[in-house]
Amino acid sequence: MSLYFGTETAKKSIVIVGGDLLIGYFTALEFLKLKDDGFVSTVRVCYMNKDSDLVKELSHKGAHMMHFDLDDDKTMEKMYHQMECALILPPMMAKDMTHSKKLIQMAKHGQELRHVAFVSMMNIHKAKDMECIKHIYDMEQEFMTAKKQWETACLLSTTMLMNVLFYLRRSIQDTSQLMWPTKNEMVSMVDAMDVAKAIRNLATRCRPKDSPAIEKFVHFHITGMHAMSGEKLAMTCSHALGSKVVLKECSSKEMADYLSKTGEVTKEFIPVLRKIFEMAMKGYFKETHSDLEKLLGKEPLSTEAYFEKYRKDFKPHH
Repeated sequence: MSLYFGTETAKKSIVIVGGDLLIGYFTALEFLKLKDDGFVSTVRVCYMNKDSDLVKELSHKGAHMMHFDLDDDKTMEKMYHQMECALILPPMMAKDMTHSKKLIQMAKHGQELRHVAFVSMMNIHKAKDMECIKHIYDMEQEFMTAKKQWETACLLSTTMLMNVLFYLRRSIQDTSQLMWPTKNEMVSMVDAMDVAKAIRNLATRCRPKDSPAIEKFVHFHITGMHAMSGEKLAMTCSHALGSKVVLKECSSKEMADYLSKTGEVTKEFIPVLRKIFEMAMKGYFKETHSDLEKLLGKEPLSTEAYFEKYRKDFKPHH
């Protein structure tokens, strides 16, 4: 059993905190579909970045948008006002990431809140160093302390690559080489869209009729289903793109230099990509398992299907 956001007879109001993040954006889209179906009555999306194109698009699609400031307790309190359900994606771009604990602390004051999910993203963009990881673990502990007051609570930990190619595919010019730190490290091919669907499915599961009660707390750990070695990925890329892709081992600096040449769009992701690869080499992602297929009800997009779908976005190097 998982987080319980509604029944066939009761509509729910949900707040998604972090709509300016890619996963928050796609998750909001998933819940807006449920609103159209009459399952959710209100979708409120809170965000920090006023200039985000994702925020503007969600507003056009009918979401109730609300800007918040981690240093302004009044706006923080309003986020959860008259909301029964909350999906919290902590904004790691805050100067002092410990402020993100406020998202949970303020949720304690939400008088109508009954169901809360907290998505702990280990490697979201803008994360600078291992200190960020410590803050995320601290926030998880804060959530574990707060969960007692809600009817249901769910913690989703993600330690995935968030699909490097998802971010970079439109600006990669050279597909003849695949830069990779070592030959044996693993990479996830899961899209942010897949994760959003998993969150939606997790949040909207109803209590079985023969079940006397729902679980008070559940902790899901989501990683990619299609992890593979660099060599296998290069082979798969070659097959999907119709041209030979050669694996080239490189240092983290070489990786950053390579990515910096692919276009302005990628520059903000270079530090976190470098950190992810460094963490992978240290074994941080070895002891993980996946619930994603179960949550999606299907396998996430395979590597082959991914390249086939986005083939037009890759421009062969001549």
